[in-house]
Amino acid sequence: MSTTTAPGPSSDGTVRWDILATGGIARLFAKDLVLQGHRVEAVGSRSVVSADSFDSAFGAARSYGSYEELVPDPGVDVVYVATSHNFHAANAMLALEAGKHVLVERRSPSMHPRPRTSWAWLPPRASW
Repeated sequence: MSTTTAPGPSSDGTVRWDILATGGIARLFAKDLVLQGHRVEAVGSRSVVSADSFDSAFGAARSYGSYEELVPDPGVDVVYVATSHNFHAANAMLALEAGKHVLVERRSPSMHPRPRTSWAWLPPRASW
C-alpha cells in the first residue's frame, strides 16, 4: 500500500503575480507559487537592492524600488500584499486603484482587542 499523497493544485503559469514587499512571508509565498507552476512576474520593495535580490531568487522578470512603481505594471494579473499588517489596507488600495486583483492575508478580526475597519474586496475596475 502506497502512502504517497497526490500533489496539490498546480497552475499552467498563465497567472502572473506581483509580490509587494520582500520579507520572509513574501519569500515563503513566492516559493510556493513557483512550486505550483505560477509565475512571479514582478516584485516591489522600498529598496531596489532588496527587490533585485528577491527577483534573482524567484526568477521575476522585473523588480521595482517602490510599491508605486510596481502596481501599474501591465504585465501582471494579481498583487500579493506581503507588507506588515498595519500597511495592508493602504497597499491593497494602491493595487486596487491600479486595477489589479489583490490577495491580502490578515488576522481574524476576533484577534484584535478593538473594532477595525471592515473591507469588501472587489474585482479590478476593468472586470465590473
